[in-house]
Amino acid sequence: MRTIVYMAHPDINHSSSHQFLLSSGKATTQAVFVDLSEQYQQQGYTFDIQAERERLLQFDLIIFQFQLYWYQAPAIMKIWLDAVFDLEYSDERFRQELAGKNLGLVVIAGAKAEHYQAGGREGRTLSELLSPYELFARHFNLNYLMPLAIHQFHYMDEPMKFDLMMHY
Repeated sequence: MRTIVYMAHPDINHSSSHQFLLSSGKATTQAVFVDLSEQYQQQGYTFDIQAERERLLQFDLIIFQFQLYWYQAPAIMKIWLDAVFDLEYSDERFRQELAGKNLGLVVIAGAKAEHYQAGGREGRTLSELLSPYELFARHFNLNYLMPLAIHQFHYMDEPMKFDLMMHY
């Protein structure tokens, strides 16, 4: 299964969790990794919509990887989504070829998993916070996969990180 991972972080080079996932993914898979912030800057603070769509259609599994910032993905993910999936410029061929692909999320949360439970500190489950992505997948006829949630990466020891690498 051809996989592409769109990473959303303002500075991936200084994120230990993203660096771990990136090095793990490159060492154990053939996945293509895209740093959205870096690409956006290199292209003059824009995305080439047609090139993005063509690249996207080459893959069977699309993963959005990000850490939660105030209960949502970093802004660069929204900028990319708005550009690539702009319905005003959407063509039927793109929608048809996109249908049936898989969409997965890798979400890094600094808080404990128990905080994102009914009755927990945040008052909402992670599934509730991520529901817009499930609706997005449904709208484009993508198969929405269960998200991989990573809680408190900085507190993980080596055996826990190894286990995470295997799940990733």
